[in-house]
Amino acid sequence: IAYKFPPERKQSVVLGVEYGVGKTGKITPVAQLEPVFLAGTTVSRASLHNFVEVARKDVRIGDRVWVEKAGDIIPQIVEVVREGRPDGARAIERPQKCPACGADVVVEEIFVSCPNPACPAQRRERLVHFAGRRQMGIDGLGESLIDQLIEKRGVTRPDELFALTENDLAELERMGKKSAQNVVRSLDAARPRGLAKVLNALAIRHVGETTSQSLANYFGSADALLAFAA
Repeated sequence: IAYKFPPERKQSVVLGVEYGVGKTGKITPVAQLEPVFLAGTTVSRASLHNFVEVARKDVRIGDRVWVEKAGDIIPQIVEVVREGRPDGARAIERPQKCPACGADVVVEEIFVSCPNPACPAQRRERLVHFAGRRQMGIDGLGESLIDQLIEKRGVTRPDELFALTENDLAELERMGKKSAQNVVRSLDAARPRGLAKVLNALAIRHVGETTSQSLANYFGSADALLAFAA
């Protein structure tokens, strides 16, 4: 018999809300919390998932809330402590504009999204996703380095990563020659990953690992897929 302990829960206070823009444009409300030590780490942010969930739980800025880690990893607000809600508690508003690029948002079912594919937040998240372990698996290409590549090297698309040289990387903060060489080797190692990996890494909406593998199996090559799409 396997026993699973219930997740640890603690109370905190919602200090504010920020809006994250994902790789496909989905806008997610994230609660800024009064820091609380929970399941081994100090938690100061928690996902609110979507605005339908915010309304269902009636979470407001200023509320005292119960927080736990989903799967012992991702902090989330479980419920609001109804007793003693402060008079100044403010409702969490759904944004009308993308917080990153200012485009008018699009509402689809329970999701609020930025429709602008050139949105800088989306571009950044697509690059992070592309380099991820389950996608192209580019070791050393973490979020902080991607932020520098966007800001200092003007990288906006995944294909531009493969044009980077050791000199391009070595001049960046906290890199150096050895680290730059390692990243270039990782980029070279990622080139032959195969069509399924590339499709999954491109963050195409509704195209995850399973669909990517199915498309790769059916078409066999990028040329055949592109010819069909054209």
